Amino acid sequence: MKKIGFPLLAGAVLVVVLAVLHMSGALYAKNPVIVQQSVDVLSAEGAWNTIDMEQASGGARFESPRMLNPPDVIPPLLKYPPSATTLQGMCGS
Repeated sequence: MKKIGFPLLAGAVLVVVLAVLHMSGALYAKNPVIVQQSVDVLSAEGAWNTIDMEQASGGARFESPRMLNPPDVIPPLLKYPPSATTLQGMCGS
């Protein structure tokens, strides 16, 4: 098997590194207007994609709360409630 020379190997590595840098966009200057437009679009989309909009459009639903310890049924407070005439006499009407 024939060995690859160092200059050829270094050249291949350099080409690969430059290709990766070019594809990532690091080698050319970015237009500041396009960058600002991208930032504005992302912030506008973020303002509309909220839970409020999801709930308003019917996409998100909240479960009603369930009590872990429901209250007991309160028994009548008076064991022998007064009759209507006695209640009228007590209230004065």
